[in-house]
Amino acid sequence: MKSTRAIANYTPNLGMDFYLSKRTTLSASVKPGFQTSWRDGVAHIEEVDVIAKSKSLSVFSNDVAVYAGNFSTGLRLQHQIDTAGRDLTMDLDYYRYANYNDQNNRTVSFDPFDDQPSVIAQDRILHVYAFKTDYVQPLGKGRQFEMGMKTSFVFSDNSNDFREGASHQNDLFDYQENISALYLTYGATGEKFSYQLGIRGEYTYGQGEEQSGKNSFNKNYFNPFPSVHVDYKLTKNHNLSLGINKRIERPGYESLNPLIRIINSNNLQQGNPALRPVLAYNADLWYGYKNAFYAGVTYSYSVDDFTNITVPVEDVVVTTLPGNADHAGYFTLQAMYGKQVLPWWYTSSNAILSKRPFKGEFDGILLQTDGRYSISATSYNSFLLHKNFSFLFLFNYRGKSVERNISNEAFAYLTVGVRQQFLKKRASVQLNVMDVFNSYKNKFQQNSGPIQQNWRNHIETRMVKLNLTYSFGGSIKNTKKVNAAEDEKNRSVVREN
Repeated sequence: MKSTRAIANYTPNLGMDFYLSKRTTLSASVKPGFQTSWRDGVAHIEEVDVIAKSKSLSVFSNDVAVYAGNFSTGLRLQHQIDTAGRDLTMDLDYYRYANYNDQNNRTVSFDPFDDQPSVIAQDRILHVYAFKTDYVQPLGKGRQFEMGMKTSFVFSDNSNDFREGASHQNDLFDYQENISALYLTYGATGEKFSYQLGIRGEYTYGQGEEQSGKNSFNKNYFNPFPSVHVDYKLTKNHNLSLGINKRIERPGYESLNPLIRIINSNNLQQGNPALRPVLAYNADLWYGYKNAFYAGVTYSYSVDDFTNITVPVEDVVVTTLPGNADHAGYFTLQAMYGKQVLPWWYTSSNAILSKRPFKGEFDGILLQTDGRYSISATSYNSFLLHKNFSFLFLFNYRGKSVERNISNEAFAYLTVGVRQQFLKKRASVQLNVMDVFNSYKNKFQQNSGPIQQNWRNHIETRMVKLNLTYSFGGSIKNTKKVNAAEDEKNRSVVREN
């Protein structure tokens, strides 16, 4: 399928601080966001009947217009109780996300009865309310106790309005969710040995309803999440750190939405209301040298890991939806180096060797792989060629990899840029050329048992960006950053196909 896309983003931001007293600050922020995009796509489809030894050709056109808007606003009250370090912080946030997707589709073949145009309007509207509070209590001699709580409420309304010829169908899906959490941490910092112990408990309740009560479900679960982090200074320049924790990854709201999204005439996409969250058990060990070089080994074991599976719907039409695998692992060896090597040269580079074993059974079909060792590397370098003029480049490489049931091809790309500062460094202009050789590619094979798919998405990533910045004065230090609803915000975005 070949498509042309255009996207425009607008993200203004306003923040204010009100100093109610010497120890109390009220911060407020408003951050609206707007995105408009359109896409025209054409797919040439060849269907082969091996038994009848025949084939048919058709052309599918897909014109999409999208308007997406989000609005974030929040208040933060921060009160320093005393000079010993006791601190109380409260956050109250509201977030709204709306995605309006209008599609005009048409399949052109040699059968005039099949050449019916269709129109589908897909609306996704999300409201999030979140409250969070944190309390810090120093205990003396480098020891500290923290406690906090958070609660959030999510309301998601989804609709598909489908028209083809004289037929009309309207599908609805509503989802509500409440998450309440309480956490406690205790830590101590010593000359050589430091540690932090934590426990977090989360209760989740979710309720979904499809097509005005015809299909409904609810889920509720409680999970504890312990964590341990230890730092040990071997010498002045050498240190070790060890971390062990349990975490949860909840599905995005679109991943729970069973209403279909059209990719082309043969491929659909939809969510899975039965999708369970992922529970991950993580461990990492790191060695650091002079706060510049780090080497580490990490391992993660995930239960009910997310996996996208493609299944047949009818004839040659398939749909892709998320499911839960039995388990997955993720092992890495990493090395990172970042330093101002010379007064005129700064570098930050890393290399990762990784492997992802995976096992899952879907509709009686076993999908399993030991993964493969994959290498990825990134290097950022900045060179000061003159007093206020600098040159930079960013090189990124991703080797062949196997992630769950997907095999990815390797790719690499290079970005270069120049930056000029002036007006006593209060202003700067920066010119960047992204993906100079237009070498980025997204090519992979998806294994869903009886259905094997090969995808190659070649996106025009070679771009030229010009940025102009100017600093009018001092910066606002305590401006409210919307964070109480940050997790829900990350789960809300509808990503275009």
